[in-house]
Parts: sequence; C-alpha cells; structure tokens
Amino acid sequence: MPSESSAPLLAINAISIVLIFASARWPRLTRLLFTLTFGSAGLFNIYTAIKSPSAYQYFGELAVLDSYRRFISGIFFAEHAREVVFAIALGQIAVAALLCCVNRLLSIGVVGGVVFFIGIMPLGIGSAFPMPVFLIIALVVLWWRLSHQA
Repeated sequence: MPSESSAPLLAINAISIVLIFASARWPRLTRLLFTLTFGSAGLFNIYTAIKSPSAYQYFGELAVLDSYRRFISGIFFAEHAREVVFAIALGQIAVAALLCCVNRLLSIGVVGGVVFFIGIMPLGIGSAFPMPVFLIIALVVLWWRLSHQA
C-alpha cells in the first residue's frame, strides 16, 4: 500500500469504528450521518457516471476477486459503466431514503446498506477495507437501537 494512501485509509477506518459506538450511544445522529453519506455518495456517483464513467474502471485494478476484476475491466462494463454506476447510485439514494423511515422500511434500508457494503468488500483497498465490515456492524447496531427505543 502506498504511504500517501495510508493516512486517509486509517482515518476512514477509525471513523467507521467510531460509528459503531455512535450507533449504540446516539442512534438518531448516526442515522442522520448514514443517511447523508448514502445520499451524497449516490448523488456523487450519478454525477461522476454522467461526466466520467470510465473513472470507475480503476477499481478493477484494486479488486481482490478475479470475478470483480474481470467484470470491471471487461467490455460490458466499459460500454455500460454509466448505467451500472447509475443503478448503484439509485440504490444508495434508496438506502438513504429508507434509513429515514421506521419499522419495516428502516429494516429494508439497513439490509440495503449491508448488501451495498458486502458488494464493495471485494474491491479491497478500493473500498477502504475493512471499513465495510465496520459499517455493517454500525448499521446493525443502529437498526437494533432504533428498533428497541421506547
């Protein structure tokens, strides 16, 4: 790992660990942070998919699974990166909206967030791994706390 990427990687992972504890202590604030993060990431990805869809092919080089590397580096993704990333971005925005809800819709939002983080794990350093694992834990703790509030 290049040394210039070590500090941001450590910082984002430290923040994601803090979010686990914040989910337990301040679930409403943490829900807001997750909502803003998923929403803004979705909007950023839509913008980038429109303006520079080939930018996402870089993640193929970072993938730890051959299937991810082949897909991202392949012809289909090269020809349809805009559509693929746009669909992912819409999913991120849907997760943000669902995290604002209660009961079953909140649960669906949490599941969507967990699926998203599982989906980016094989990108390895491109997903700031192990950050997705920490954020899955934070989302589950958040869901549990919000579901069990009086």
